[in-house]
Amino acid sequence: IADATDIRAVLNNSSLVKQNHAVHVEIITNIIPGYNSNEREAKEIAAWIFRDMGKETPWHLTRFFPYGKLKDVAPTPVGMLEKIHKLGVDEGLSYVFISNVPDHAARHTYCPKCKKIVIRREEFDEIQSRLKNGVCPHCKALIFGRFSL
Repeated sequence: IADATDIRAVLNNSSLVKQNHAVHVEIITNIIPGYNSNEREAKEIAAWIFRDMGKETPWHLTRFFPYGKLKDVAPTPVGMLEKIHKLGVDEGLSYVFISNVPDHAARHTYCPKCKKIVIRREEFDEIQSRLKNGVCPHCKALIFGRFSL
C-alpha cells in the first residue's frame, strides 16, 4: 500500500501527462476496506478528478478481493462501492464505474445527457457499443473517450 506521498506523486504525474501530452487518461481506484475506503478520501479523489482531470475523465472503482499480503482483508462490500460511486456522481463526474461486480448497472457507460446506456459491458470483457462516431444514438450527445472497439 502506497503512502500519501506516493499517491500525490501519482496524481501529479497523471495531471501532467494529460496536460502535456493530450492523452486519454482513466483513473482506477481499487477500493480496499480499511485502507482507502473512507468517504472523505473518496470525496477528495472525486474532487481532484473533477478539478484537475476534467469531469469527463472516467473513474473506475474496482472491488478488492483478498490476495497476497492483504489476504486477511475482506472483499470490498458492494454497498461501499455504491456509496463511493454516488460521491463521484454527486461531485459532477460524468463517467463513474463499478468494476469486479458482475451484472452491476454501474459497469455500463451512460450518456450524461439522456442517461441511456451507450456502452454495455458484459462478462468476459465483452463490450457492446451503441455509439456512432462517438455520439449517443438516442440524443446525439457527444460521448467523451477514445473508441476502437
